[in-house]
Amino acid sequence: MPQMVMMKVSVIVPCHNEATRIKENCARIKAVLQSLNVDYEVVLEEDGSTDGTGDIIKRLSAKDHKIVALSFPQLRRGKGWGFRKLVEASSGDVIISMDADLSTSPDVIKEFLPALQTADVLITNRYASPESKIPLRRRAPSLAYNAFLRILFGIRVRDTQSGFKAYRKGVFDRVKLASDGFEYDIELLAKAHRLGLRVREIPVKYIYRKDARFSVISHGPRMVLGTVRLWKRMKV
Repeated sequence: MPQMVMMKVSVIVPCHNEATRIKENCARIKAVLQSLNVDYEVVLEEDGSTDGTGDIIKRLSAKDHKIVALSFPQLRRGKGWGFRKLVEASSGDVIISMDADLSTSPDVIKEFLPALQTADVLITNRYASPESKIPLRRRAPSLAYNAFLRILFGIRVRDTQSGFKAYRKGVFDRVKLASDGFEYDIELLAKAHRLGLRVREIPVKYIYRKDARFSVISHGPRMVLGTVRLWKRMKV
């Protein structure tokens, strides 16, 4: 007799200008989910892509009822805005977010589900794994930024910007996000900290990609400025 499905998992993936790999990587995510005893959906979101990503994810959704496509081709509102749209469109008991380049293997989903028995929010820690090969020019600014966050918000998380996270759906009934930019991660963790939610980190192997969307030089100053603005808002 087949086992009963115990939960539904929503995997949410922002995919700005990911035309060259989103189809293949979506298939990799689905393969992991199909190996588990869960119902699932994969929710893809793009806003303002210029390489046809929107058309690709809409075609994927039209062929597969397990894939949900959100496309806003005339907008470029930011990663935080897109994250909120992804959460709103998700129907799972568990929400797992990951970057479209799959710099962390989707196999980590298998670790997330049992670990959520003792956590409300799970974060992958790229720096805690000896298998991660992250150049110093990326590692040093990230560690400095996380030390900065501990001072401002009291967040005791070593890798706040890891794109691979898991949440109990109920977290978003309590944590209301407003940030549109990269700092949405900090808003979420800071508010979770204030509410006393259980936040855990899991060490994972991370594959550094030279074509990563985040650039310390171009995005870093805006991210720091957005973080300071967030801190001022949350002080009120």
